[in-house]
Amino acid sequence: MDSNTSMPAGFDTTIVFSSETLNEEIKPQIAEFDPDDAFFELGVWLRGLVAFGHICGDLFASEEANAARVTDRRREFRLIHSGLIQAANINNRLRNTDQTNFIPAGFTIASLDVLAAFFRRAVPLADSLASNAEASFGEWSAWNDFVRNSLRNNGLLPRFEDYGRMAGRPALPGRLLSLFEDTKGNLKEYSDVETVINHVGFTLRALNTVGKMLEKDLPLKISLLIFACIYEETKAMVEHINHRLSRMPDQDAALFISLDTASYTASLELKKVFQQELRGIIGLLPPTSVYARIETTYGLLLDSFQQILVELARTAEPNATPFDFFPRFQLKLDQSLILREHLWQVLRANQKCEAEPDGKNIEALRSKLNEFEKKSLRLLHYKDSETFERFAEEIEAARDKKDLVPILHRFGAYLETLFGQVCMRSVLANHPFEGK
Repeated sequence: MDSNTSMPAGFDTTIVFSSETLNEEIKPQIAEFDPDDAFFELGVWLRGLVAFGHICGDLFASEEANAARVTDRRREFRLIHSGLIQAANINNRLRNTDQTNFIPAGFTIASLDVLAAFFRRAVPLADSLASNAEASFGEWSAWNDFVRNSLRNNGLLPRFEDYGRMAGRPALPGRLLSLFEDTKGNLKEYSDVETVINHVGFTLRALNTVGKMLEKDLPLKISLLIFACIYEETKAMVEHINHRLSRMPDQDAALFISLDTASYTASLELKKVFQQELRGIIGLLPPTSVYARIETTYGLLLDSFQQILVELARTAEPNATPFDFFPRFQLKLDQSLILREHLWQVLRANQKCEAEPDGKNIEALRSKLNEFEKKSLRLLHYKDSETFERFAEEIEAARDKKDLVPILHRFGAYLETLFGQVCMRSVLANHPFEGK
């Protein structure tokens, strides 16, 4: 807001209002604040602060840098400091809201006061450690002990863990929840299904926070704290499932197969995300590279956890598909069909131009590239759109055939790979390509 903008008379800037209590004079001038979402996000950030200390050295640092940087943890402390500021701001807004009915069972306003006292100690300490000439591994270990013990000793961390799993259910489609509720009386092991649903619901709602950060183009490296929390939550879910599977006598039962699939899918995605996409991201500096990694991680986890829910739904409705519960799958299918067709057109134009780089074919290719950039470029992941644009610029700038042909050859190889990746999307499984 412009500093010269005047606020309504009697407006107290220290109070945060919910959408229900905003009068028409105030509503357009301040952002809507949802205490329920804020409380959930507060729990995610707190759990992320603890989880990040457990896993960041093993999963977020590159293998080469891990040994070299074991004596210097300043980058980690900078992220921790940012996470503390984020959580402290949410906590402060919750303490100052005019509502009290948003407080979940097991918490009181006094719980937020306890957290405020923790932040008053932790924020300046993290800032000091991040600003030092060097932050040693010993300081890093002592810090993590301090955070973990502070939040466990006051009893808040276990309460946020239990609350988060129940609060994740609103992130699930109503039809899906109704389907599970309908099977409650017919499924002896329903409690096992419900536990997995709660784990997945928490993860999907936590991913919503990352999705909002991507949408608003906010700094993304701090989201590693959220991914650390998701990692710990998923590990707990997999351990629970595997324990229950070991006690199920009938390995051919539909529930056994669904739970086994859920465990396998979650474990596979954890490896894919944390050993590939997020490996080395702590030391990654270009914001565009960080954005590309986070965007891919977000998409992979969102797809896989929604698919886990669909697998569980098939215990009650064998023909269930993701399209029955998650509208984004239909949108993804529509976009993938368009993207596949347009990529094919560009690939064919590039092949024709490479084989016979005359003026007519070059102009036809440039026309296809311009059309693709206007209509379909946004459908690519950020890392792919950046590469595509770079090739398009090189082709546009090339004025000599001897310069253009090598570019076309490299672009053709890239397009074939990209086209193949798009064709492998799961939403296209029942839509074979028939382009000629």
